[in-house]
Amino acid sequence: MLHERYSIVEVLIKMASKRLAGSRGIFVRSMVLGVVLGGLLLCPQHFYKPVPPEHRSDKGVTNKNPTVEETADAENSVPTDDNKQGLFRERIEDAVRAGRPLVVHVIVALCDNKHQGIVPVPEQLGNGQDPGNNLYWGAMYGVRTFLTRNAGWKIVAELPDLPEEVLEKVVFHTTVRHSGREVDVYLVAEAWDGAAIESAIERFMWMAAGYRSETVKVRTTSGFEELRAGGSAHLAAYIGHNGLMDFSLSNPPRGPSSTWRPSAIVLACKSKPYFFERLKQVGGHSLLLTTGFMAPEAYTLDAAVRAWAAGSEPYQVRDRAAAAYHKYQKCGLEAAKRLFFTEWPVERRPDKQLVRHYVAGKRWRGRLKKILQCRPRLLRQGIDLPGIYNIIPSNTAF
Repeated sequence: MLHERYSIVEVLIKMASKRLAGSRGIFVRSMVLGVVLGGLLLCPQHFYKPVPPEHRSDKGVTNKNPTVEETADAENSVPTDDNKQGLFRERIEDAVRAGRPLVVHVIVALCDNKHQGIVPVPEQLGNGQDPGNNLYWGAMYGVRTFLTRNAGWKIVAELPDLPEEVLEKVVFHTTVRHSGREVDVYLVAEAWDGAAIESAIERFMWMAAGYRSETVKVRTTSGFEELRAGGSAHLAAYIGHNGLMDFSLSNPPRGPSSTWRPSAIVLACKSKPYFFERLKQVGGHSLLLTTGFMAPEAYTLDAAVRAWAAGSEPYQVRDRAAAAYHKYQKCGLEAAKRLFFTEWPVERRPDKQLVRHYVAGKRWRGRLKKILQCRPRLLRQGIDLPGIYNIIPSNTAF
């Protein structure tokens, strides 16, 4: 195990020695070691330049003082002061400490073969005006059916006097254990006419920006509970077809930094390319988005909401959602993890591909550029090059 104070030269020689420990013949060992040392002589400035002390901690993890190069690479992924995850978590923790319920508000755009640019599904599932049989609402894995039959949620209210475009509005309830106590979680779900998908997405974006708050009254065992929903909910979600592939919408104005905004989940095909920047512009936090085509069904929503309500980190919410998606879609767990994206913070663990590039850099001078390209990203993940053996098992094969 190498100590952090060792130089990269020593690291590369150690790597080469370990790699060649089983090689036959002194000639082969000498040739490969010669290539490594030749690269060092040709590019000494890349290897003898130490990591500045202000970028290193006692454990080999970088501190929050990035270089100009690292800042430029990361400026699109680091949230601003008023949309850091801590601000979103603070409101949740306050509610839990005060014994208040957590509120999720979900907009469901019903699947519609006629009015949406989707691959047609069976006629009964794709009737956007029939929520009872719709793929995203009344079918086996639709929000209403799956949450009540398979996920342990109970319907506590069905709200009347709805706008023409909203066909059903239901309030679900469950409990989740958070910090050693049982917390009530209410989920307000709206089933929107599939032909009104543009209005449904517009409503979700205004909610994610902290606007269009509403109060929903539900009956509990101890009386009535008034829930702050809409833009005042703790979490806003959208489920359905990614209509932004077919049309464009103007973003709602960004409110003051003091305005509470719900975290956002968008379960739709390729939601990250279409929603991430929009949510960022209105000061929202993208808790869970998608990077590819997917089935926006309720088991993913249930897993993500439960992990979020339990106080999990965003990457743990992503992993729980991915595990649920793999369970029902049989797509492979790693593929499911790649399908989902969370904004902040990300899990601090090494990127295997970057580590492979780093180790491969010891073999040919042409690959040394990979080290320089990977270094800022590795540093942002909390991995210092001299300490890289500290996170690679001794029996790892590259």
